[in-house]
Amino acid sequence: MRKHLTRRTLLGGVVAAVLAGSAACARTGGGGATSPTTSPCDDAPPPPGATLSPSRDLYCLFLAPRPGLDGLSGHLELRPPHSPFGVAVNAAGNHLYEGILTLAGLPDPATFGDYGHIVAWLATPLFDTVVNLGPVANGTRSIGEIDLNKFMILVTAEARPDAPEWEGRLLLRASSPSSRMSPPDMQEFILGVTGTDGGGGEMAGMAEAGHQHGAMAGAARTPGWPHPPMMPGLTMFPALMA
Repeated sequence: MRKHLTRRTLLGGVVAAVLAGSAACARTGGGGATSPTTSPCDDAPPPPGATLSPSRDLYCLFLAPRPGLDGLSGHLELRPPHSPFGVAVNAAGNHLYEGILTLAGLPDPATFGDYGHIVAWLATPLFDTVVNLGPVANGTRSIGEIDLNKFMILVTAEARPDAPEWEGRLLLRASSPSSRMSPPDMQEFILGVTGTDGGGGEMAGMAEAGHQHGAMAGAARTPGWPHPPMMPGLTMFPALMA
């Protein structure tokens, strides 16, 4: 009888220890990091007992308003999810974050035209993946898990909240910190490499403006649009020389 009681007592102690450890792990996020009490977007000092705070440049995206809409503002906090490991990734190796979106200054969408909703979007830099995050409003809310290595966050005024693609007017936008390693005109490079004709639209207007600039320079009896000298021994991609 005493042997059965000893085994039962030992088993109960093990179960209690496991439950206590699980509770402590849940409180600390499993990897020793405490649950975030302050946002890196607030630029607050480190919490008591810590020497550093999460990098504001790496975990906070400040949304830029469209010209003429300076009263709008927002930021997206990239919050690492709870994980027993130092970095959370999915099966493809993409980093995982929980997006905490904060918006301010958004008026009634009808002030921008025939729109009834303000919608947030998540997209890759080339828009090959576009995710409708649903209607948003002033305040703070979670937009769920982000599993794209490079992405943009967009806020638009839309006529319908469930549109599969962005159709309305752009209000706010920001790019992920991982996009900083790409040149700002990467889209033009890729269009050239793939042989896609980028004619028409804004790019065509820019090209036309360049020709007009050269014409004005010629009219002023100058050599025209100057080209920087090429360094000897260096070559350019054929797409960039087109």
